Amino acid sequence: MAVGRRYGGRYEVVDQTAAGSTGWTFVAVDHASNDEVVLEVGHPGSEPPDAAARARFERAMGAAARMDHANVERVRGAGYDHGSFFVASVRPPGQRLDIVLASGRALTPVEVRSLAVELVDALVACHAAGVVHGDLTAESVVLADGGGAALIGLGRAAASGPAPTPSSDGDLVGLAGALSAAVGGPREDPALAAALTRMAAAGAPGGYRDAAEARDDLARRFVDVDAPPDSPRPRTSRRTVVRSLPLAGQIGLGLLGAIAICGLATFAVGRLGFRFSEPPRTTVPDVTAEPQEVAAARLTAEELSTRFQHPRRAPVP
Repeated sequence: MAVGRRYGGRYEVVDQTAAGSTGWTFVAVDHASNDEVVLEVGHPGSEPPDAAARARFERAMGAAARMDHANVERVRGAGYDHGSFFVASVRPPGQRLDIVLASGRALTPVEVRSLAVELVDALVACHAAGVVHGDLTAESVVLADGGGAALIGLGRAAASGPAPTPSSDGDLVGLAGALSAAVGGPREDPALAAALTRMAAAGAPGGYRDAAEARDDLARRFVDVDAPPDSPRPRTSRRTVVRSLPLAGQIGLGLLGAIAICGLATFAVGRLGFRFSEPPRTTVPDVTAEPQEVAAARLTAEELSTRFQHPRRAPVP
């Protein structure tokens, strides 16, 4: 019903993809870059938000737009227009976790371990930037087509209208619920079950204090996601292995070690000699006003290499 409407003067609605109790989700075109974006629009409130509420929303979404994390959607812009808060973002192609679970598929404990590590790290980055999700459920997770997962729906809680102030503890509790539903019950993986229990009790006695503590604890628990949970790691003494060889083998191994050390020393001396030698010098021509092809040709003629980097956001001078 909002096709053709522009939010913030630049995000034009193309199609509606979802509607819920908190608002609508649209496909839109960002006319500043001609990119396709996801547009989350909250339901209009009975009264316009006060200046303080708008300032809090814009401050949080401004921080989200400055984030650059592989497991967090890219926020392009946000604001208040047509009586509603809106957030425009770019998401990786893939399926939302709630849709995957609704299809009847349950993830394996190893898959959920990987999700937990990536998404908790994403929360650490969000909270460090001053961004709290506030409405984290299975709908807030995208399983990317190329592997991995991304956190989506930033700003949805604030855009949906008056609600209790979201907390970072609530983000961990919400993530614990989404991951528990994904694995269909983590009882067969004690390490995962213990981590999700602490995550679900975040902010309370026995729970994680914050996302950073959860990330560090997961790193300790999930050292090797392919090994059976909590299985002891076999340790083999290198001295025992050497002594188990016959005498001729021990002597041969010693000679090989000596040769390797001599080779490394020779290589190191050569590298130091190269490093201390004077590198060739040249004057870099000024090509700031030249077209790309002309600039590359002039630099190549001076035996200089070139690399082109294009801006990721518009507008850029």
